[in-house]
Amino acid sequence: MLSNDKSNTFLLFLILISGVVLRFYHFFDLPFTWDELSAWNRIQFDSFRELIELGVKPDGHPAGVQVFLFYWISFFGDREWVVKLPFALMGISSVYIFYEISKIWWNKSAGLINAAFMASLQFFVLYSTIARPYVSGLFLTLLTVYFWSLYMFENQRRRHLFGFIIFAALSAYNHHFSLLFITIVGFSGLFTIPRDKTKEYIIAGLLIFALYIPHLPIFFHQLGVGGIGGEGNWLSKPSPDFIYTFLYWCFHYSPMVITTLLLIVGLSFFLKNTDKHKKWPKRIILLSWFSLPVIIGYYYSVFINPVIQYSMLIFSFPYFLLLMTSNIKELKPIIISSIVFIILIVNTTTLIADRQHFEIIEKQPFNGAAECLISQNEGHSEEIFLIYNTITTYQEYYLKKYHISNTPTYNIYEKHLNLSEFNTIIKGIEQDQVLLSSLPETFVAAARYHFPKLIQRNNGYTYESYLLSKGNIGGETFHQLITENNFAGTPKHWKVSKDRITTDSLNQHYYSYNSSQEWGLGFTDSLQHMLPHYGNILDFEVDVICREKPDAVLAVTLTADSTINVWRGQEFKKQLIETSFGYRLYYSLDTRLLLSKNRFNDVILKTHIWNKGKQNFKLKAIRIYSREANPIKYGLFSDII
Repeated sequence: MLSNDKSNTFLLFLILISGVVLRFYHFFDLPFTWDELSAWNRIQFDSFRELIELGVKPDGHPAGVQVFLFYWISFFGDREWVVKLPFALMGISSVYIFYEISKIWWNKSAGLINAAFMASLQFFVLYSTIARPYVSGLFLTLLTVYFWSLYMFENQRRRHLFGFIIFAALSAYNHHFSLLFITIVGFSGLFTIPRDKTKEYIIAGLLIFALYIPHLPIFFHQLGVGGIGGEGNWLSKPSPDFIYTFLYWCFHYSPMVITTLLLIVGLSFFLKNTDKHKKWPKRIILLSWFSLPVIIGYYYSVFINPVIQYSMLIFSFPYFLLLMTSNIKELKPIIISSIVFIILIVNTTTLIADRQHFEIIEKQPFNGAAECLISQNEGHSEEIFLIYNTITTYQEYYLKKYHISNTPTYNIYEKHLNLSEFNTIIKGIEQDQVLLSSLPETFVAAARYHFPKLIQRNNGYTYESYLLSKGNIGGETFHQLITENNFAGTPKHWKVSKDRITTDSLNQHYYSYNSSQEWGLGFTDSLQHMLPHYGNILDFEVDVICREKPDAVLAVTLTADSTINVWRGQEFKKQLIETSFGYRLYYSLDTRLLLSKNRFNDVILKTHIWNKGKQNFKLKAIRIYSREANPIKYGLFSDII
C-alpha cells in the first residue's frame, strides 16, 4: 500500500502524463486555425514599430502575444508545431500550477481533483494547442494567483509580492480579459490583506499599473475603435442563456461529466470537514473571481459592443472548479485515486467519442483544401481549379506548405458576389474539375449546373469542400429530392391555382404570373417530415421562363408558435442564372443556423413565390432537396449533431 505522499505524487504524475498525451496527440499534424493565421498574418513586418502600428493597434488584443510571436517566429520559423509548442507547454504547466493553488487554498486532494479536470476538459485541451492569448493568459493569471495566494494565505514575504507584481503585469499585456481578471484579484486582496501589510500591497498595485503605462496608448486606441465588437462588427451579442450554454460546453455537453462533478461535490458533504465555516470568505472571493468577468463581459457585450466569447473566460473558469471543491477534505489514497481515475476516464472518453475533438481540430478549411488537391493530384493528370472563401494569405500558406504552385485559383472572400456573378465565373472555368472550399451553400448548389458530378465531399470545422466534375455519370449523391412540382399534377403539400397552369405544344406545363397576380403558389410541410435529420441543408431550385428577370422572391418561412417565426428570401433579379431553357434560381438554407435542435420537431416550413414587382413570368418547375448536414461544422463550440 502506498503512503499518502507517494500516492499523491503518483496521481499527480498520472494527471500530468494524461494532460501531455491529450495535448500532444497528433501535435505535429495540427493545422493552424483562422485565429492563428490571423495572428501570423499580423506579424509579417520588418520592424517593431510597424508591428505595433499595423499589426497590434488595428486588432482587438494587447501587444503581448503578438510581440512574442513576432520574435519567436523570426528565430524558429513558422511551422505549425513550432508556433504552437510554447503554448502547449504553458497548457501543461498550468495543470501543475492549478494543483499548487488548490493545495494552498484547500488541500492536496482538492488539488488532484482540480488538476485532473484541467488536464482532461476540452476547454483547456483545445486552447493548449492554439497559439493565441488564451492558454498563455491562463498560465500567467494562474501564476499571478499562485503568488497572491502565497502572500495572502502562507506568509507575507516580499518575494511572493514580487512574483504577484511581475505576473500580473504580464497578464495585463496578454489579453484585456486577463487584465480584467487580475484587476478583480487585486481589489479582492484589499479585503483579505492584514492591516499592517495594506500599504505595501497598495504600492504593489501601483507598480503593476506603472508597468502597464507603456501600453496605455494601444489600449485607448483599441477602445476607440470598439475592440472586438467594433470594426467589422462580426461578433453578435450574447443570448440570455449564455452562462448556461457556456458551462454546458465546458463539461462536454455530457450528463456523464456533469454527474461526475456533482457526485464529487455531493460526496464532500458526507465527509466530515471541520473547516466548513472558515471557508466562506474564500468561497465569496472565488465566486467573485468567476462571476464578475462573466457579468461584466456579458453586459458590456449587450449594451456597448459584443466582446464576450467562451475563450475569454478561460482565465476565470478554474476558480469555478476551485469553488466546487471547497468542501473536499484530505481523502484516503483509495478514495482520491478512484476519483482521479473516474475524472480522467470520463472526460477523456467524452472528449474523444462525444466531442470528437481530435477529428475536428485537425480539419481546418485551409489545410483541408490543400490536402484535397494533393490527394487528387497524385496519379491524376487532370488539373483542378480551386475556388475558396478566405483571406488569400491564409490559403497561400498551405498551398506553399504542400508545394502547390500551378493550381489555378479564385478567391471570392469579401467580393460580395451575387449568384449571377458567381455563375459567370464558374461557367468560364476550362478545367474539368473544380474544388469549392468554404463557399456559401447556395453557390455550391449552383456550381453543379456546370459541374454536376460530385467526386468527393469533405466535412471539417466551419467548412465543407466539394470536388465537382463536368461529367454527369456516377459520382456521390449530392442531395435527396424531397418534392418536385412540374405542374403536370398537384403533388402533396402544394397549393396551386390550377387556372394559372398552361401547356405548350410539347406538352410542357407552366405556372404563370402576371401583373395582377402577386401570390398563388405555395408549399407547406413539417420540417421533421421533410428532413431525415436535424441540421440538414435545404436546397431549392426554381426553373423560370421570362423575357426580363422579374422582381420576384422565393420566400421561405419557419413557424411553430409565437417564439419561432423565421423569414428568408432569395430575389430573382440578381440571383437568376442563365440556363438552356431560360433561367434557374438556386437557394440553400442551413437549418441549424435558423432553429435549435429542441424545436426541430415543432417547425412548419412554408415556401411561396412572391411576385413583388407584379410582372409577367412563368415557372417551369420547383424542386426542394435535403442535403446531409456537416455534423462537425460547429463542433468545437456547439453540440455535435
